[in-house]
Amino acid sequence: AGDPDGAIEDMKEIGRLFYENKNDDAFAWGGVYNAAITLAMLPGATVNSVIEGALKYATPEMRTEIEHGLAIADKYTDPMDRKFREELNSMYADSTSPYYATNRMTEYINSSIYENVTCSFAIFKLTKGNVEQAVMVANNRGRDTDCTAASSGGLAGALTGTTTIPKNWIDQLETGTKDNPYTNSHMTNKATAQGLYRAFQNK
Repeated sequence: AGDPDGAIEDMKEIGRLFYENKNDDAFAWGGVYNAAITLAMLPGATVNSVIEGALKYATPEMRTEIEHGLAIADKYTDPMDRKFREELNSMYADSTSPYYATNRMTEYINSSIYENVTCSFAIFKLTKGNVEQAVMVANNRGRDTDCTAASSGGLAGALTGTTTIPKNWIDQLETGTKDNPYTNSHMTNKATAQGLYRAFQNK
């Protein structure tokens, strides 16, 4: 927590499990996102401080693209406004857009790191770090719902903790983790959180 450079280095190491090419765009874009996660856990962090701090790790081209998505978010006040989702989608789904995702995806055809990071930042900004709203907006947006919901919700959670997560979501996760015979871990939410906290303390 609070160590963007360390988080980026960790991401590069773990990311090689999925991407053989160390020069893949996913590392640069993932670096910006992971920087945001660490900055969100700093005492006194705000939505704006997280975004501004993370953008320092973006190339000029990446920054321009992410700021385009943030500018879309700035047009709206209601995160659930359908027009917000539609405008954000057109940035990547419209074949005339300079950010058209289909022309840029090479490794994972149904998932675009460019779209995921930009949309996560835009959703995070408009929802003001509210986890429930961030996950709902990302899912209602369509397209790569699981990645964007996880990314925007994770970013919001890093900033606001459990304060904006519905209790029934936490309870359902606890039950599902306990009852699923195929999960990698049957640790409780509390045990997982405590383990992560100890890891942060020892970083």
